This record gives sequence, C-alpha cells and structure tokens, in this order.
Amino acid sequence: MSNLRSIFFANDKDIFDLIMSNRKKLPNRLLVEILQDNGIVVSLEDAREDIATYLSTLTHDHFMLQHLMEQTEKNQRSEKVVSVVLDASLSNEDLANSIAELRRMREGTYREIYTPRLESEGAKIPIHYEEMDFGKTRLMQRREKRAEIQVELEGDKVVIRSPASEKGGEIVKDFIAAIESAKKIQISTRKVELSGITSPKLRTQFFTSLIDNLEDFVVTDVKSINIDRELPTLEVEEEDESEKKAQFSGEVRRALLDGSGVIYSPEFKRFTNSGFYICKIEWIAMNTSGVGSKYEFEASLENPAEGTGFKYTVKGKYNQRQSGEFSAGRHGIDDAEKRRLLNLLEKAAWKSLETLAQ
Repeated sequence: MSNLRSIFFANDKDIFDLIMSNRKKLPNRLLVEILQDNGIVVSLEDAREDIATYLSTLTHDHFMLQHLMEQTEKNQRSEKVVSVVLDASLSNEDLANSIAELRRMREGTYREIYTPRLESEGAKIPIHYEEMDFGKTRLMQRREKRAEIQVELEGDKVVIRSPASEKGGEIVKDFIAAIESAKKIQISTRKVELSGITSPKLRTQFFTSLIDNLEDFVVTDVKSINIDRELPTLEVEEEDESEKKAQFSGEVRRALLDGSGVIYSPEFKRFTNSGFYICKIEWIAMNTSGVGSKYEFEASLENPAEGTGFKYTVKGKYNQRQSGEFSAGRHGIDDAEKRRLLNLLEKAAWKSLETLAQ
C-alpha cells in the first residue's frame, strides 16, 4: 500500500452534505446536542436544513469534525463479530510463527497492513486497509478501514474473534491454515450454531437465555426483534404445484418488531405461538448495581433457516449524566472494555446453547 496519501480538508459544503445525507445517523436531536456541548443553543423546532447550514458554517476544529464522522461510522465501529474455537494448544512461539506466516500470505497480495501485538495469553492483530465508495458524498468516499483479529489462548483451546464480514472470514480462514502449517496438524473447529435445533421454541429460548445469561448485567429494555419461520429444508414428497401455491399464498415468513419492551408485547407472543422464532435481537443492559452507563447489544443469525452465522456486537453505550438521565446519542467504547463485553457475550451464548442440549 502506498505511503503517499492525499490530504483532505473538509469545507462547509462537505459538512452540509454529510449532515443532510445521514438523517438517521445524525438526527436533529444529536446535532443540537453537539452544538450545545460547544456552547451554542439552537431549537429542535428549527428545520434540519437550517441546523445543517448553521453547523456547517461554523469553524470546525479536528475534534468536532471527528465526532461527526464517528457518528456516521457507527456501522463500522460497532461491526458485528464472529468467533471460532480451535481445539488445539498453542504456545506463544506457535502463535508468533502463525502470525508471521499470515502476514507473508496476505500483506503484499491484498495490500493489507498488519501490526500484531503479542500478549501474555494471546494476541491482537489490527489490519488496516482502504475501501472506496464513489456513491457516497465526497467526505465519505475514501474510508480507511480497520479489522482486528483477536486471539485468546485458553489452555487446550484457542478462541479467534474477527469481524463478521467477507474480509474477516477470509483472513481467519488463512490464519487457521497458517496455524495448522506451524503445528503440522489438522485442527478441528467449533462455532455457536443452531443448525441442529429445529424447534422454533428452542431457538427463541436460545436468544432469551442469551440476554439473561450476560454475567453482571441486567436487561433494561429490548429494542427490536427480528423473527423468522424458515427452518432447515426437510426431505418431503413432491407436492402438486397448485397445492404449493395455495399453501404459501399470503403467508408471513419473517417480521421485525421494533419499539420498547417488544419481547413482552402481545404481538410477539402471537408470532411465537404461530411457529416463529427469534433470529435477531437488540437489547439494552446495565450493571446489576444500577449505577453507570447503559450498553446496547445485538446478536443474530446471518442464515436463520440454516441456524448458522451467529454474530454479535456491543453497539455502544449511553452515558449517565449527573441528573440521572442518559445521553441522547450513543457513544463508543474503548477497545479493552469492548473486548471484555464481547467475551461475556460469547460465554453467555455457549451457556445458552449448552442449556438447550440438556
């Protein structure tokens, strides 16, 4: 990757376009809050165009612009995560050799920059690369992206955590191959999957148990639930085409329930009583002490019918103000805290899965 990079300066039009093209990620309430944090008072009743014009024509320092950009990058910063467990014992030397082999395999070919950091019981492998999207506004076209592979050595097993993306999957696949090359053995792997569970009730129980099994946290709200009724295809006798059309005519196969406390709603109960199951859930939880920030979590199945592709993330936190109220905008969390919370999510998922198998 070239070390020569262009220097980009955002003008008022760039900032105006950024605000107007990101209504969902930059709502008026958040823009007003940003202005108030900088000593400027405006009304929520003002038109969005007026707020955008006012904000874009101010003199922006690096930190204000960075804050705006961070809000639009929430999807990347809260990127969903997948993990795989390797049934193998690795020494620190084995791990270092495997990382070196991974860099040799990918760094030059895919123009990725690896900056691994070995730890006492694992490693962090940040990977930097660039992506261009010419369909976006000028300020957002070129994005420097960062994927991080986390490796934790836990006795006779290795946990590899990576972004739930095509890029992340490719890197992990090559990394496992590099480990096998270093150890000169074939390694078996395990993932959290519901492919062997065909009962809609049990699939729903997995997700409801997951949010309750989060150690030291209590659920304060369930924001949204995606439900599905597709299950693994079974071997059945071929039906008459007219019978198939009659059977599926007007049938609801999936739905999204959005709001506050949706898991307790009568609509959710009606769906689950009709053979639907949860395939994605977003919830808010905070420490059992009742003091501190609220955290937003998400867990889902990428392929609901097959019960595969379990992925999860910590989307951010809502800071508690001195008044006791929580911030309107969701804030990011540092790497150490996010790693701790992802580890708790993984343990909760495995615990929920083991409970279903009993």
